[in-house]
Amino acid sequence: MQDRICSAVETRKVPEETRRQHKGFNEWKTKLSPRDHQPIVEVLLRGNGGDRDAEGKPMPTLVYVSREKRPAHPHNFKAGALNALNRVSAVMSNAPFILNVDCDMYSNNSQTLHHTMCFFLDPKESHRIAFVQFPQCFGGLTPNDLYATSTIRCIEVEFHGMNTYNGPVYCGTGAIHRRESLNGRIFTPDFRPKWDEKPACGENDKWSDLEVKAKAVTTCTYEHGKPWGKEMGLMYGCPVEDVFTGLALHSRGWQSVCFSPQKRAFLGLSPRNTNDTLMQYKRWAAGLLEVFLSHLCPFTHGIGRLKWGQIMCYSFYTLWALWSLPILCYALLPALAMANGISLFPKASDPWFKVFAFLGIASHAYSLGELLWIKGTVKMWLNETRMWMIRGVSSFLMSVVVTILKSLGISESGFEITSKVRDDDALKRSTVLMIVKGGPSVLDHMALQLILSGFISLVSLPLYEALFFRRDKGRMPTSITVYSILLAFALLYLPSPFI
Repeated sequence: MQDRICSAVETRKVPEETRRQHKGFNEWKTKLSPRDHQPIVEVLLRGNGGDRDAEGKPMPTLVYVSREKRPAHPHNFKAGALNALNRVSAVMSNAPFILNVDCDMYSNNSQTLHHTMCFFLDPKESHRIAFVQFPQCFGGLTPNDLYATSTIRCIEVEFHGMNTYNGPVYCGTGAIHRRESLNGRIFTPDFRPKWDEKPACGENDKWSDLEVKAKAVTTCTYEHGKPWGKEMGLMYGCPVEDVFTGLALHSRGWQSVCFSPQKRAFLGLSPRNTNDTLMQYKRWAAGLLEVFLSHLCPFTHGIGRLKWGQIMCYSFYTLWALWSLPILCYALLPALAMANGISLFPKASDPWFKVFAFLGIASHAYSLGELLWIKGTVKMWLNETRMWMIRGVSSFLMSVVVTILKSLGISESGFEITSKVRDDDALKRSTVLMIVKGGPSVLDHMALQLILSGFISLVSLPLYEALFFRRDKGRMPTSITVYSILLAFALLYLPSPFI
């Protein structure tokens, strides 16, 4: 299928064999473009007993949808696609629940829908639930999650904690929505679900009529003058339309539920290298920061609409990008100050030293203990810590820059992740070895800075290995190694008058 799609895009025409097999393609002209084409809606399998499998059992309705796209009309990316599918499903079945799964994920648990109905049909609390969010899990991870892409801490700890505060954020995949809530209804205590009857179709002319109606709701102009993307459906105007939409639903009084069955409901693919991981987190962090700066800001719009715990949970995620500032400070300042003989923390003989040491050790011990409790490993924790620092000085930092430029109207596109992260880590390695000559008195004054810089260097050992020792594909380009060394020396000797 992938080869056939790529061939059609490359030749800019649909093969005659495919035209004969699927009537929907007959409406396309000889030349076509992925961004300039008519809508296609075709019922491939007719439900309600129309089509049956090899054992004679009825098949579910299966509809192929390709919404219209024109260069002059914004298509609103994934949010626009899901809203078009929402409208088509309303025409075809108007079922009360909608399952949303990304194309790179597959069902791993046949009982998923059964589990979900336990929440939506609960006699006491079901009417409050807008969506049930399953964890976004991935297959093919390295044994200790080298790139920290498993999101295990988010899945097993943070989302379950958010269940206490009206439920977790919407992740954009692995979620089952109540149609009424997604279509803009505001929750009120007297709301009770209304189960709409599904259209009864069995004759060819009725299916054809539904195809015509469904095609009408997938045109570029259908949403003009309608509240789609603003008050109903997935929200437009933000790269992370999922979190944006979940925040809107929670602001309207709805609740959500995180459910993590022992056998994962859905599995997907995670980034397989550092570059892809950093690009993904840059996109997420920039989009989340835009949510915080939008009209749905948790700290402004959320007051009176969300619980305070929920406001803080949303703020924790939407302010990801700002972690770049303290991470960058802790990565650079202690080592630079230490290289210039300046103490930033209490000396080892000072009683306050114990306070600083306790806070540092306790926070990392808690983080490690939390990961071990959810069946992680020490090496996984080291990988997670390293990737958090790398994201902080690359993905998160670039996200702040991108958001500022976008808000000023200077640029709409983001930056590619550069080798800056390796430069900073090389700096840490270079500076931590230059202060021992001061003797015991220096160690007394610089103990905390030595510990901090030493810990950063220890966690960053794989980066140094890639810079100086590896000879395989994991080796850093020579140019990056040279730039790293030059930048390290520049930072060492140029800023001394300013510290």
